[in-house]
Amino acid sequence: MIDTMAEQLNPKFQEELKTSGKEYEEKKVGTTEDIYKILRRKEKSLA
Repeated sequence: MIDTMAEQLNPKFQEELKTSGKEYEEKKVGTTEDIYKILRRKEKSLA
């Protein structure tokens, strides 16, 4: 449900979330702090 809403509101944001998930799976990011940095970066890109 939320994924669908995010897609409707901003397809680019949805794509960035998928990229973040891939980075996490590939262990490019992994600490909680890294994840918070990504989320803050995304919030700024939406502002």
